Amino acid sequence: MILPIKRIPEGHSLLSQVVELNEEQAKWLRTKKIQCHAEIDRIRSQVHVRIFYEGKVSVDCSRCLTPIEFPIKGEFRIVCVHRSDTGNDGTFNEDEIDFVFDDSTDDLDATALIYEEIMIALPMKPLCSDDCSGFSDYIKNIYAKSVDKITGTTYPAAKRGVSFYDGGTEVVVENDAMDAEIPNDPRWDALKKLKKQGR
Repeated sequence: MILPIKRIPEGHSLLSQVVELNEEQAKWLRTKKIQCHAEIDRIRSQVHVRIFYEGKVSVDCSRCLTPIEFPIKGEFRIVCVHRSDTGNDGTFNEDEIDFVFDDSTDDLDATALIYEEIMIALPMKPLCSDDCSGFSDYIKNIYAKSVDKITGTTYPAAKRGVSFYDGGTEVVVENDAMDAEIPNDPRWDALKKLKKQGR
């Protein structure tokens, strides 16, 4: 969110913007735009801003890695102060002041702060549903599509029509279910012999 600090009038004012995230931020949230509006109070060289944000992002389920659309909504405050109001040596308390500007400053970009607030607001372990079957099924479904390129071994298939997500891409299992155990990989045989010999 761009704050036109030089053009903000004295007193109370409002500002609405659609914030465009940069490429790295958009990659993590899987969205490019967040709707924001701000309530701004300017008292001489101090600007107090209350920012509200709202939108939808996409996160992966912590159990099965299925992408989930997650609504976000929140608010936070920032304080902007003219350099003349900081200490004599130009220092300031970073816990109390978010931006310092001077007469040459036209705009302040608060997008990074909005991104940080969104990341903090997201759940640590998002779930697609409370009864999500979890990562074990995800692994089982990956086996359904797995063919060992060295041995040519095809792993047991999951049920036809089951879908899972691999790197954010949906994959639908096309083969039938099989009851066979996952076969031993012959590449481990030499290590098993060493273990039996007690070496």
